[in-house]
Amino acid sequence: MKIRYLNPSTMPTPHGYSQVIEYAGNGKLVFISGQVSAHANGGIIGTNSLEEQAHQTFTNIKNAVEAVGGEMQHLVKLNSFLKDINQIEILRKIRDMYINTQNPPASTAIQTAFDDETILVEIDAIAIIPL
Repeated sequence: MKIRYLNPSTMPTPHGYSQVIEYAGNGKLVFISGQVSAHANGGIIGTNSLEEQAHQTFTNIKNAVEAVGGEMQHLVKLNSFLKDINQIEILRKIRDMYINTQNPPASTAIQTAFDDETILVEIDAIAIIPL
């Protein structure tokens, strides 16, 4: 399996993510549904803290990746949805505690509204896990 992380000179310089990720070879392609800061029994952790919610959200993503035999370094794409995009730096700080910052996943972040007012962030992910 071969994965290349590229930041072509013909594209803008990214900050904390890769512009292009190329995959060729044998591996499992894993799609992880949007995760929020809910713990196993469904309760929300950190109702007023993006930092606490981000930690729990990435813990949920980590649990999902590990459930299929992977590790956080296998993440190749993150889509982050924030209630307040002005808090993106808080999310990035927490994200960098969980991902491979040497070869970060491709990434998108947008501001959105949630049905549940206590939710501050939701993240879905894609991973490629070697066989």
